[in-house]
Amino acid sequence: MKSLMLLFLLIFTHTGFAQRNMQIADNVVVMAAKGAKVSMFSKQVDLPDGDQKLVVKFDSPINPESINQGKGRITSAFYLLAFHYTDSAPLMLAAGNVSNEREAKSEALSPQFTLTAGNRAVPFTLEKIDKEGVTLFTDFNAWLNSKRGEDVSSPAQNRDETEKVQRAFIGLSDKQKVIFMQWLLTYKEESM
Repeated sequence: MKSLMLLFLLIFTHTGFAQRNMQIADNVVVMAAKGAKVSMFSKQVDLPDGDQKLVVKFDSPINPESINQGKGRITSAFYLLAFHYTDSAPLMLAAGNVSNEREAKSEALSPQFTLTAGNRAVPFTLEKIDKEGVTLFTDFNAWLNSKRGEDVSSPAQNRDETEKVQRAFIGLSDKQKVIFMQWLLTYKEESM
């Protein structure tokens, strides 16, 4: 009886939590994924079946006028991308290909995200996240659990919180600032 229960649990666990692999193109950054752990450096993620939400942005892998990206990268605003998927084919998330700075700036203003499985397009909805609602300390996972991005917090709340953090940071000694920045980088990597 115990072995029958164990077999049932294994089958139930395996079928109930099926994962789908999603590849992420070099020109897309996924900041958060519902039910999956990602970092901004992830190039693939295993997503659970069914309804899915991602916080994504276009990130140009090239800036022709830059040496080692010294002038900065060309990126878009953040978007909440939602879709439903239960098929077994792996997914691929990409944005429009760019070959020069003008094309990169155009793509950053209005990214053309594509989500495919094999040679088929997977339908999705896309909602731009108000950039005033995004700060260095934004919890992107909170966007995944809200009905709409604006429901998470108001821009005024974010500004107040950001100003408090800025004042606290300015009050630190140089050594404390370095320690804080090291902790922040480690914390962001671990939380994604």
